[in-house]
Amino acid sequence: MNIFIDSNIFLDMLSGEDDGKYKEIFDSKSNRFFTNTLVLNEVRFKLLFIMASQRLKTTKKFAIIKKIKSDKTLRELAYARYIDFFATVSAHCTILPQPEEEVASYTLTKDIGLLPADADIIMSMRQEGITTILTTDDDFKKVPGIKVMEP
Repeated sequence: MNIFIDSNIFLDMLSGEDDGKYKEIFDSKSNRFFTNTLVLNEVRFKLLFIMASQRLKTTKKFAIIKKIKSDKTLRELAYARYIDFFATVSAHCTILPQPEEEVASYTLTKDIGLLPADADIIMSMRQEGITTILTTDDDFKKVPGIKVMEP
């Protein structure tokens, strides 16, 4: 059977809260697993969000997002966990469209401090050879080779 895996399953597994409840599904030789970069993007963001929330001891969204953007050590710690997770996922799941895009996207988040959705925007732009973005989001100014056009 072909089975698409959503982010909540991956987050259960990363948090250790799955208690083996998915073992039978994943151990079955008749199952083939799929996910996509949007799901992985959500996992990356939620992992960053949870770790930042724990460090700040707050649930205030904007404070957490600011922490994610400014704290490279936090991003490196989160991505150390994420890279191991991604290696496991890519070994057992077909990632749609391609896992190479996910690696490049999470590298932008880790190294530059872009939020995962913004990193995916940059990946889409690069695929089409687009180097200019019309935005009011200053975070894109940190990306080498990208020109920010402000309204």
